[in-house]
Amino acid sequence: VTHATIGPDVLVAHARPYVMAATRAVHVLTTIPLTDARGKTDVARELMLWPGARDYYRVGAGHRYLAVRGGVLSTSSPHHFHEWRWVNAALTELVWLARLTGRVLVWPRIFDFQQYHHAADHVDLRSVEEVLGGWRSWRESTFFANPRLDVADDATYASLALRGSRATVTRRNHFDGPPVNARSYVVKKTVDTWAVALADPDLRDASVVTVDVDAAAFPLSDCFHMRGSSWSCASSVSAGRVPRELALVQAKLNWCRQKLGFDHAKAPNGDAAPVGYQPSKTCAVRLATGLVRKAPIALPVPGRNSAV
Repeated sequence: VTHATIGPDVLVAHARPYVMAATRAVHVLTTIPLTDARGKTDVARELMLWPGARDYYRVGAGHRYLAVRGGVLSTSSPHHFHEWRWVNAALTELVWLARLTGRVLVWPRIFDFQQYHHAADHVDLRSVEEVLGGWRSWRESTFFANPRLDVADDATYASLALRGSRATVTRRNHFDGPPVNARSYVVKKTVDTWAVALADPDLRDASVVTVDVDAAAFPLSDCFHMRGSSWSCASSVSAGRVPRELALVQAKLNWCRQKLGFDHAKAPNGDAAPVGYQPSKTCAVRLATGLVRKAPIALPVPGRNSAV
């Protein structure tokens, strides 16, 4: 029986499949190294085609998440206009904050050069899993929009907004309730923000914590500059501008976003990629096929690099 006999709307096979009224099955087309069952699952998760397993879509009742407020990292802000280093630094901060607070990281989408991209275009998610602990340590950018979302009655929400030297916390007594009980903290260093995330009772107890980073400055951005033959954070760590933990996370991740522009998101043939999620342009595929070389990163403090 051929695909044509069954009908292309009945059995949909495509890298970005569209489910029609007549669709009965979907076969996700992927590119090496995403051709195994795990890779196809990752793609299906982002496209909201995966049915889930073992409370995957559960929110509350012990299932805790960290996300970006609004679900988007944008470089349209005058604070970091088209600044790819800021995006990389923000992703690193999110990975570390998720690990520090024991939360599942929900990836944001990235708006840059008037196009939406994905975290998977910037960084190899397998390297993220080595820091966070497995494939269930993160959720796709469409997670909170998925109709399968199962929100517990006791699920709560809190947000952390970073504005210069202030960190403001807002709580919601119900997942979709009105904001209440805002409080502010003075934060002079990055580690002060970590302390707020760990110690504030509303942030500590919330099922979902979102972080507003639109106006945040990340000193880690400086560590994505090439110094000699590699990116290096040694001077920033030694000067106390960047915590060593962040530099170690940066060094553990495999990055594809390495310059200005959106070459990291082009199709494999060099043409502009179609709008939307494209498995063929993820960082994992680009590294595996040699389209992008792994960015060389120098470890920050020789002899003391085992904390992460």
